[in-house]
Amino acid sequence: CDFFMGGTPTKSESGYWKGDIKWLTISDYSNFDLISQTKDKITNLGLENSSAKLIKTGSVVISIYATIGRVGILGCEMATNQAIVAMQPYKISNRYLMYALYI
Repeated sequence: CDFFMGGTPTKSESGYWKGDIKWLTISDYSNFDLISQTKDKITNLGLENSSAKLIKTGSVVISIYATIGRVGILGCEMATNQAIVAMQPYKISNRYLMYALYI
């Protein structure tokens, strides 16, 4: 797997928010969700000027702060905050990885 940590663009910089890039937080999903919607979106500028990264469709995500261990699969490309780790498996199925992480 390749692992990716997310990040949060500076909230006080309005040019970083309300863009076209979906930005995932723990409150946006439940266990075993296929995640396609987020409450917030960031701009390309917000992505470039933070530690947020664009994560590929099909990646497995797991929460590591607050609600620890919540797992899901990205139904589309999006960025995540720092409370979520994304994994892109290349030798096992993403569904298998998601369920294995939950156990």
